[in-house]
Amino acid sequence: MSKIVVVGANHAGTFSINTILDNYGDQNEVVVFDQNSNISFLGCGMALWIGNQISGSDGLFYANKEGLESKGAKVYMNSPVESIDFDGKTVTALVDGKEHVESYDKLILATRFSTNLASNRRCRN
Repeated sequence: MSKIVVVGANHAGTFSINTILDNYGDQNEVVVFDQNSNISFLGCGMALWIGNQISGSDGLFYANKEGLESKGAKVYMNSPVESIDFDGKTVTALVDGKEHVESYDKLILATRFSTNLASNRRCRN
């Protein structure tokens, strides 16, 4: 059995988690870390909400922690990843305010991005 750690439960992360669990769940252990309190945000749906084509922001989420856990994933919400040791194959995250180290065989990085170019060192030079 292979252990897969997924960092980020945005749309890309959630899609990956569901695909793994639906097709290869009996062959893999899936552990998920996300720094937010919700998962599966569909950013592309913002235009639908703003245009009143959906009634509220709830329509921008199609999955939740309980659903992924019912399929077999271990999901840590509000748990930012502090570091990744690629050589040692471990992820260190803050879980309930305490350092938690999780080993992995395979790693999926599905993190959100920032458009704040001022914080990017390459853009300042």
